[in-house]
Amino acid sequence: EGTLVHEMWYIDGAHYRNGDKPSEIKYHDNGNVKAESYTKGMGILHRDGDKPAQILYNKNGEKQVSRYYKDGVKSHIVKHTERDKTKSETEFDEISAFLDL
Repeated sequence: EGTLVHEMWYIDGAHYRNGDKPSEIKYHDNGNVKAESYTKGMGILHRDGDKPAQILYNKNGEKQVSRYYKDGVKSHIVKHTERDKTKSETEFDEISAFLDL
């Protein structure tokens, strides 16, 4: 029996998932979601409406940061907890790079 650490969905060879569901989910070692990414064809970060295309969670399952993208262009970032509000956007970029997002 193993531990689920990473899920990805593809449609016709493109990194994508129908129905406003994340196309990529990464998990902490305790089974809670670590990160979700929403993409449209070829892995371009994008989410319609006023919804984040990338969400990072702490080990307790609380949102740390949400990033909003349209057609692969980041429009803004929301830091959810008081502790996370003190971190710079660069720190979250480094976390994302570490998570390979």
